[in-house]
Amino acid sequence: MEPTESFHQRRLVSNLVVENFKSSSDSDVKHTLFWQFRRRDTEFCAYIRRLLQNPLLNSVMISIISLNAVFLGLETDYAIKLNSYAYLELADLIIISIYTTEILLKFYVDPLNYWRSGYNLFDVLLLLIAYLPYTIDKNDIKHYRTWNIINGFQALKILKLISYNRGMRSLITALGQTVKTVIYVLVLLFLLMFIFAILGYGLYGDPETGDSKNWGNLASALFTLFCLVTVDGWTDFQDELDQYGFSASRAFTIVFILLGFFLFFNMSIGVVIMNIQDSTQNYERELKAEKQAALQAKKQAILQRQQEEVNMLIHQQIWLRVKPEMPKHSERS
Repeated sequence: MEPTESFHQRRLVSNLVVENFKSSSDSDVKHTLFWQFRRRDTEFCAYIRRLLQNPLLNSVMISIISLNAVFLGLETDYAIKLNSYAYLELADLIIISIYTTEILLKFYVDPLNYWRSGYNLFDVLLLLIAYLPYTIDKNDIKHYRTWNIINGFQALKILKLISYNRGMRSLITALGQTVKTVIYVLVLLFLLMFIFAILGYGLYGDPETGDSKNWGNLASALFTLFCLVTVDGWTDFQDELDQYGFSASRAFTIVFILLGFFLFFNMSIGVVIMNIQDSTQNYERELKAEKQAALQAKKQAILQRQQEEVNMLIHQQIWLRVKPEMPKHSERS
C-alpha cells in the first residue's frame, strides 16, 4: 500500500506543478524573458531614445526633408541638372545616409516594437525606393528608361514629413477611418451609374439614330456618366443628345445629376469632412490634455520643492533649539 500511496502523492504534486505553470500569467513570462534577454547597454540606449525624442532633432529632419524636396525640384531643370549634377548626386547620397542612420537608430532602440508602427514600415519602404536607382546602370540604354521611372518615384521621400508632424498623422488616421464608409458610398454610386448606363444605352445608344459615340456601349456610357457625376462638361453631352432629337433626355440627365452628384458624391465628401473634423477635435483635446499634464507636473515639482524647503527650515529650527542644550548636558555629565 505504501508504494501505491507514494505514487499517487507524486502524481498529485506533479499535476499541481503543471496547473500552476499553466496558470502563470503572460506578464510573468514576458518579465522572465525580459530579464533573460535584457540589454546590457541600457544607458546608451536611453541616451539614443532621448536623442530621437528631442524636438530639435525633429526640426532638423523636417529641414532635411524640405531641402530634399528643393533638390528634387532643381533636378527637373535640365540646365541646372547638367551643370550641378555632381553636387546634386552628392547631396542625394548625404540625405539618404541620414535617413538610413535615423532608421538604424530607431531599430537599435527598440528592435521588436519597431516593426509594429506603420510609419516605420513606410519609412523603410521609402528608403528602399531611394536605393533602387543605385542598383540600375543608368549608362545602359536598355535600363535608362527604367532608371528614369524609378528616379521619378524619389519624390515619395517627401512623405516622410508625415511621421514628423502630429497634425498630419491625425489627418491620415482620419482618412484611414473614412475609407470603409467611403467605399460603401462609392459602391452605391457605381451601382447607380451601372443602372443608368444600361438605361442610357437602351435609350440613346442606337448606332443609326442614337448617340453611339457617348452611349454606344457600356464603357462609353459609364465614362459619360462619370463626366456627368463630376458635372464636367455635362452641357456638351446634353447638347449632343438634343441634336439627335432626344429632348426628353434632359429629365434623364437632371435626375442622374441630382442622385449622383448632389446625393452620393457630396455624401462621400461629407463623410470625409466629418471624420476629419472629429480627428481634429481629438487632436486638440490631446494637446490640451498634454498641456494640462505638463502644467500639473510643474505644479507638483514646485510643491515638492517648497515642501523640501519647509522641511529643511524645520530641521534647521530644531537643530538651533537642540544645539544650546547640548553643552548643558555635557556639563551635567
